[in-house]
Amino acid sequence: MLSFAMNTYSTKQKLPQGEFLFCGRMGYYAFFFFAAAFFLGAAFFAAFFFAAMVFEIYFY
Repeated sequence: MLSFAMNTYSTKQKLPQGEFLFCGRMGYYAFFFFAAAFFLGAAFFAAFFFAAMVFEIYFY
């Protein structure tokens, strides 16, 4: 589904069987974008919980 949306520019090229989600140069960039967004979200999540733990320990 997503691979079809990201491969509308290369309709003449037959896709390989292994490449389902990220195919082509746009998929290559989108993979790094999603990975960076995931790691940034995980970092903010962990920082929020660390701040909540410190707040609960020192100010409760």
